[in-house]
Amino acid sequence: MDVVHGGMWAVLGDESRIKIKPEPDGNGAEVTFFGSFEISLSMSESTLTRFRDLCAKALRDAPAFEEDAEPSWTHPAAPSA
Repeated sequence: MDVVHGGMWAVLGDESRIKIKPEPDGNGAEVTFFGSFEISLSMSESTLTRFRDLCAKALRDAPAFEEDAEPSWTHPAAPSA
């Protein structure tokens, strides 16, 4: 995940991205999924922490990629396109 303007970005597959923007009160975050569709939702702090941990683990476990490439993450249970 990359920190961008006070939030974080993660990449899902080829074109989909997730933006995580912390709530001003620090008790959660707005999470927006971008791709062929856009979904925005709010998460509690505990759910956000678990979500970040899962994304970080997926990025750590992902196959190596070239330095200039963006990190990508595909959940093993995600349906194939």
